[in-house]
Formats: sequence, structure tokens, C-alpha cells
Amino acid sequence: MVRVRIHDEDGFGLIELLIALTILAIGITAIVAGFSSGIVALQRSSQVSTAGVLADQQMESYRRVRFSAIALDTTLFAGVDSTYQADTAYAASPPGGPAITNACAGSPTTSDYYYCNPSRTTIGPDGRSYRIDSYVRWTCILPGTVLNVLLTPPTCAVPAGVAKNRPARRVNVVVRGGNPTRALVREVSVFDESTG
Repeated sequence: MVRVRIHDEDGFGLIELLIALTILAIGITAIVAGFSSGIVALQRSSQVSTAGVLADQQMESYRRVRFSAIALDTTLFAGVDSTYQADTAYAASPPGGPAITNACAGSPTTSDYYYCNPSRTTIGPDGRSYRIDSYVRWTCILPGTVLNVLLTPPTCAVPAGVAKNRPARRVNVVVRGGNPTRALVREVSVFDESTG
């Protein structure tokens, strides 16, 4: 029996060949799918990294100015759209309070001071277009305390056992990519008047 099988010159039949090619095609397709999903993940992480750098640059522009200059230009709010207003950082009532807008108004070259612009579009180093939305609101130094934005300047409730609580400016920077409804990066920082 073994000698007969050794001398047998029959090869793969057509059915066996088709089954082998199908299995090979499925394996190659899985490998190609793995590579393509890896490429998509790399592109996404590249876009998120660039958005993070742009958010850092925008936040640094607020760190470079005095506390009283951390605000948005009132005249530039006419250009904001529903995406800006639909964001969670756009809270029109306490505890977020209204946007701080008085410091940048009337600036002779407001376009040069991009930290005053509530929403702007820029081209990142990767050649893609990014939208940078900034939100400047009053908040309290002690989280969870009540902020009264009806007073000028606003006041914060002082909890029992605490000597003082004061208002600060909270800046949210949201960077969006090609899909304006999806935020790539959110960065939040609180600025206290004592820092200058």
C-alpha cells in the first residue's frame, strides 16, 4: 500500500486546489486588514498629537498675558456657529457663568491676539485644517462652591472653616479636526489673579 502511494503521480484535484486558494486568500485578507487598521490608527494618533500641540500653544498664549487680559473679544462672537455653542464648555448659566469678554474688546489689532478669538481655524504642521475654540468663564478657586456672577466682580461662597475663596478664570480650549462635531483634544486650566 505504501509503495503504491509513493509511485502514485496524481496531484491536487481541482476541488482541493480551490480550497487551498480560498484559505490562502482569507489569510492574506486578514493580514492586509491588520496593516490598514494600523495605518488608520497611526494617522489618528498623528492628528490627535498635532491637536494637542495646538491646544498647548493656545493655552500658553493665555499664560503669557496678565490675568485681566484673559478674555474673549465681544465683536468676534458674531462669527461663532452652533458647534461652538453646542459644546459642553459653553455654559451660559452658573456655575460656568457668562463668557468673560470685556478685556479684549476694542483692541486695535485683535486679530493679532488670537487668544482673544473665541473660534479660529488654522493649518497644523501636518498640513491639515484644525479648529480651535476657546471658552473663558468665571469659576471659584475651591471646586464645588457657588459662584455669584450677578455681582461685579463675581463672588464665591466661603465654606465653613475656609479663610477665603475667590473667583478665578477658567479657560477651556477645544481643538477639532476635519469633523467639527468631534473634539480631538480638550485642555482646561484655571488662572488665579494672584499669579499676575
